[in-house]
Amino acid sequence: MYELKTNTAARIAVGPLVDPTDGKTAETALTVTDLSVQLYQIKNDGSAVVRTQFAPTASGGNNDMALVTSSTDGMYDLELTAAQLNFLGNGRICFYDVDGFLVHWIDIQVVSAAFFDWKYGTTAPEIDLKKILGTSLTETSAGYLAAAFKKLFDIETPVLTAASVNQTGDAYAIVNNATYGLSALKTLLEAIAGYIDEEVAAIKAKTDNLPADPADQSAVEAAITAAIAAIEAAIPTADAIHDEVVEGSLTFRQIIRILLAFAAGKSTGGGTATITFRDVADAKARITATADGDGNRSAITLDGA
Repeated sequence: MYELKTNTAARIAVGPLVDPTDGKTAETALTVTDLSVQLYQIKNDGSAVVRTQFAPTASGGNNDMALVTSSTDGMYDLELTAAQLNFLGNGRICFYDVDGFLVHWIDIQVVSAAFFDWKYGTTAPEIDLKKILGTSLTETSAGYLAAAFKKLFDIETPVLTAASVNQTGDAYAIVNNATYGLSALKTLLEAIAGYIDEEVAAIKAKTDNLPADPADQSAVEAAITAAIAAIEAAIPTADAIHDEVVEGSLTFRQIIRILLAFAAGKSTGGGTATITFRDVADAKARITATADGDGNRSAITLDGA
């Protein structure tokens, strides 16, 4: 929704206007003079909706409408005249071209010049205070409170003094009230001050134990970085673990290769005196065993390299 200033020419963005067939392709070369534009005025006084119609002009007219510079999504720039915005309230602008684009509409709200300039400009609203709680700003006995505000703010340098507020009648009773008068306020402030003193003392007891010159943030960060580096250096790598000698001269890596050949590699010589287990790639013999007829191995040759 656009908020527009009454009786003032304006320009608004219209779109995106898209192809009526696929509902998504942007229309960037419309003949704007073929469009039908309807402006519906919805006033706030309960009167009937008022409809006006106009056709956009390509250039040099009252309602020029052209594609926004560099727009690739079907956005157009439309001029509205002051006469078309000579009302207050809501409005709807409908755009229709049966062969050009899908039906499109924009809602607007036309506001007074004073409101528009206050909201979007630098003009401060003028406030004329006539009453306070229903009491007129007078100097009579019935308007002492309102008169006090007037005295306070209606001078170049306001100073609140006893002379600006008449303390008569019930005013003294309120000030002297034991529950919410000045005495009660003083007691409350003293209690708050005592509580603050206790909290400050507790904080001071803690901060007094801090070193006079604590380490800078950079020094702490450097120490943490060094500790992390030391921990990382102490952790063995995967290669170091795999190359650790486990038994005899065989490393963990070699033992894994030999076990894999025995479990998943090809074998030859079953039922003979020499049984061979090859690596998974069938590139070499990992295990060569000499066995008797009962399968008892008398010699083993291992190759874990």
